[in-house]
Amino acid sequence: MAEGRLAFDGCESCPLAPAVSCVFAAIGTVGNALCVAVMSRRALRDSTTSFLLIVLAVIDQLVLWTDLMRQWLRYGYEVDMRTVSRTACKMHK
Repeated sequence: MAEGRLAFDGCESCPLAPAVSCVFAAIGTVGNALCVAVMSRRALRDSTTSFLLIVLAVIDQLVLWTDLMRQWLRYGYEVDMRTVSRTACKMHK
C-alpha cells in the first residue's frame, strides 16, 4: 500500500468506502475522546505520560479527520483536496 493512502484508496467503484470511512471516524473519535477523558482525571493529570497520551490522542484525531475528509470529498464531490491548492496538498502530506 502506498504511503498516505487508506486501505480503500483507489477503489472508486467500491460503494462501501464512504460507509467504512464513517465507521472509522466514529470509532476513532470515540476512542480518542475516551483517552482524553481518562487521562484528564485528577489522579492522572500531573503525569507526563498522561500529558503525552492526551497530545497523541488530539493529533491522532486531527489526522483522522483530515484524511477522512479528503476521502469524503473524493467520493462525494469528486474533488481531491491535494489538487485544490499547494497549501492543501502540503497540509495533507
